[in-house]
Amino acid sequence: YDTTRLSGKNPLYHFVKALITENVEGSHEKALVEYNKSLVLYDAVNEEENVAKVYSNIGNVYISLNQFDEALRYKNKALIYFKQFPKSEAYMQTIGGIAQIYLNKGEYLRSAKLYMQFLRFYEKAGDTLKMGNAYFRIGLAYDYADMTKQAKSYYLKSVKIREQLKDTVGLMNTYNNLGIVYKNTGQLDSAIFFYERSLRLATLTGMNRYKINPLI
Repeated sequence: YDTTRLSGKNPLYHFVKALITENVEGSHEKALVEYNKSLVLYDAVNEEENVAKVYSNIGNVYISLNQFDEALRYKNKALIYFKQFPKSEAYMQTIGGIAQIYLNKGEYLRSAKLYMQFLRFYEKAGDTLKMGNAYFRIGLAYDYADMTKQAKSYYLKSVKIREQLKDTVGLMNTYNNLGIVYKNTGQLDSAIFFYERSLRLATLTGMNRYKINPLI
């Protein structure tokens, strides 16, 4: 967007400015100021869809700030509008955002349930990239919940798709987490196998500082 062509009284001006402030300048607090200016202007002209988009983006900012209760409040505000269109991607992306918040809040099974909904949507859409991500996220939720059998199952489903897509970074993370699952269940040969695969991809992609993390 070229913000020079927009007026400060235009809600899109503040919306775009918020995106730039957050993603380019890295200032979450300033982004919130701009999003709120945008929100007031969109609300004044009763543009419900854009109000919902702003709510969702404000939720994303609060996720970045680790303020998960506030993030959930704004994501739920967005959901009130988007749930009128359950076949829309905006609705499902909001569901995915809420699932992420529950994961961060430690409500792992609640998160897994929402990611299942996310998965079914993209299975029907045939979006294999998002399916691979959903399998990984479900596995992660079960992993944090110490449900290692379920975690391993979903990680392996994610691997199958990510190998087909040659999703190097996604595979690197999934191999890493599988290594941890196998280590925690005492299957050390399998753990080493997946750790080595993860580290090999890190080297191939130039991510030489990549370390084996407890969970990614």
